[in-house]
Amino acid sequence: MVSFKFPKITGNTRDFLLNMSHVPMAMLFLTQNGQYLLAGNQEYPMRLQASSKTGADISDLNHIALTYTGKNPDPALYCADPFKLR
Repeated sequence: MVSFKFPKITGNTRDFLLNMSHVPMAMLFLTQNGQYLLAGNQEYPMRLQASSKTGADISDLNHIALTYTGKNPDPALYCADPFKLR
């Protein structure tokens, strides 16, 4: 599972996220120690879940929380730098 938040910036963000929640995907991400990981594949795709919350508490800021989940039995794969020209 990978989670993050971003501010509500535009009115069409909700429609975009709703459409993306139906798309199976693989996810390439960069860790804080500079390594690339690939999570998800055609057999075990990652799925997007989004939730929004606004409230009085500081933790209830006006944002959208995104979570990518998947049920892959294998851990994410380490990858060489996919953006480096060879």
